[in-house]
Amino acid sequence: MRMLAETGEWKQDKRAIAASALKDNDALVRRAAADALGRHPSRENISPLLELLKSTPPEDVQLRYQARVALRNQLRDASILAGINSLALSKEDLRTLLDITPAVAAPQAAAFEIEHLDLVSADRVAVTNLLRHAMKYPRRRKRAKPRSPRCERRRPRTWISSSSCST
Repeated sequence: MRMLAETGEWKQDKRAIAASALKDNDALVRRAAADALGRHPSRENISPLLELLKSTPPEDVQLRYQARVALRNQLRDASILAGINSLALSKEDLRTLLDITPAVAAPQAAAFEIEHLDLVSADRVAVTNLLRHAMKYPRRRKRAKPRSPRCERRRPRTWISSSSCST
């Protein structure tokens, strides 16, 4: 599985091998499969990784950590995060993703958090953390070019001239 993680671009057959390894009996194999999927982001990886996270007992912190890292790596891809609503995820899955998005430093993650903020509205700490993260990474809008004052159009400003217009 580790060799598969190091290979270049994946086709569907390699992704299927890694996804099936997420259900292996050996936790080390599942951890390596999650790492492999994390290194090759795709929208198809989100559901199997969420299932892995749900099925992993809380005592297995290493596997839970690796599954969360793999999900974070999926969400770093702007196209995956933009199309996440097409996966028809449950509210529980969306809450899990909301718990991971603060690790994604991107405007798309902030937009996802704002869009699904109502799912965690009962938890004031979670809402505060998500809003804080969303404020750090706002969506950038193209600004109109500022118009220059009329007097500067008539004569160019040089290092000698003053900054105020005197006509």
